Amino acid sequence: MRSAAVPLVLAVNSLLALVGRQLPDVNSRQISVTESDCTHNGRFHEKQWHYLMAPFRWNVVVCSRRAGKSKSAVLKGFRVLTSKPEARVAYVTLIRRNCRKYFYKPLVNLLRAKGILCSTNSQDLTIELDNGSFAQAFGCSTMAEVETVRGDAWDLVIVDEAQSFRDELIRALIDEAIMPSLTDRKGGLDFLGTPPPAGQVGFFWEIFSSGNFEKHSWTLFDNPWIDTSELVEDVKVRGLTPEHAIYKREYLGLFVVDPDSLVFEYQPGRNDLTDDFDPDPEDSAWMFSMGIDLGYSDRDAISVLGWRKDDEKHRIGEAWTWQQNHLHLDQLSEVFLAAVRKWRPVAVVGDNGGHGATKCLKSLEARWGNLEIQSKPSSVADSVALVNDDLRAGKMLWEVNGILAGDAKLTTWVPGKKGIEISSSFHSDALAGMRYAHSCAYHFAGKAKKTAKTQDEIDCENLKKRKKLREAMLHGRAQYR
Repeated sequence: MRSAAVPLVLAVNSLLALVGRQLPDVNSRQISVTESDCTHNGRFHEKQWHYLMAPFRWNVVVCSRRAGKSKSAVLKGFRVLTSKPEARVAYVTLIRRNCRKYFYKPLVNLLRAKGILCSTNSQDLTIELDNGSFAQAFGCSTMAEVETVRGDAWDLVIVDEAQSFRDELIRALIDEAIMPSLTDRKGGLDFLGTPPPAGQVGFFWEIFSSGNFEKHSWTLFDNPWIDTSELVEDVKVRGLTPEHAIYKREYLGLFVVDPDSLVFEYQPGRNDLTDDFDPDPEDSAWMFSMGIDLGYSDRDAISVLGWRKDDEKHRIGEAWTWQQNHLHLDQLSEVFLAAVRKWRPVAVVGDNGGHGATKCLKSLEARWGNLEIQSKPSSVADSVALVNDDLRAGKMLWEVNGILAGDAKLTTWVPGKKGIEISSSFHSDALAGMRYAHSCAYHFAGKAKKTAKTQDEIDCENLKKRKKLREAMLHGRAQYR
């Protein structure tokens, strides 16, 4: 077997030499990253190079759009894989097809362009080098996919488009899967992203502002090899000004709020619960509605809204919000029945999307007895519009630091589809439950309670009645004379 293998190896090497592709021995020397490996006319700029060669374990990169941050991630992965035998690199982003597009294929192409032998698996998105180094790309959009990142040890983990992850998802990803995997090899963790439309909120902002990560930032304007006149033309065509939130976020990489991108028009102060509006299930003047959004990897969520029958301002507010994932039906039933007993809702609306959801709702109905759970609104856009009407009018009130107010700052429209389609980059189960509860509430029918009359007011009214009666009697006598 050995004698047969030797001529085969020699033949392969002769063929590679013939076509000019004799491969280097990556075990004996480091493969350097050069300027020709970068985008933008084959050159790095200073801030990109600073990130690429940074000696820090913990890094956060905040860039404008089209600034080359994902390309920088490929090059950093390449440097680690080729400079350290048996190195292990992981790349994680929200959508699996973007793993292939922005990391796996560019890295494979770069390795081959450098003449480095590697075996690849396009199904698992894995790459193995001859020096024993290994890389894998992961798409992680659900709690179930967090499990796929567990159980390995890494020298470097890159989380790209970190601003797009739902808060609870990326926290679970980092705390439960990634951080334990860095201990054995003293690995590093890099977050890359663009500021989200909600501004200075969410996990990505916490990382950037924490002071625990080395900050790297650059924009298109930092690249000396880009024709800025083209950028000026782009801005002009889009009708943007330097003061516009989109310009600051997408062209300058700044954390600013872009109200036009947010689905819910929640405004702190205007839409916060007040001391004179405190939903109380023991007060007969209060009425409640309930919304249920079902999930498993996503969370089950229950939202209860309350209003007073005698509130002439027609306000409606957050009474109770709950959400949790990985519950079976018996566990959900316990929470649901306890909530019904406490709040005694006049109406309940549930998520009936799909046969499984309908079965769950029917089971909840049966366990309570004579309770009907209505179907959710047929149009998401219409129910959002009705909620926003009450938010703008100051009639919808939420807990200042509650789940609804927090999630509203992260829920955005798909770019170019405002009022039509909500982005899947962040999904709030609690806000879905709130929309359902709002759809069956009738706070708009509130009437002010009549105040008790004083004795003077009663005497005055009686006097007026007697006067009218006397006048009527005199008028009647004049008719019959």
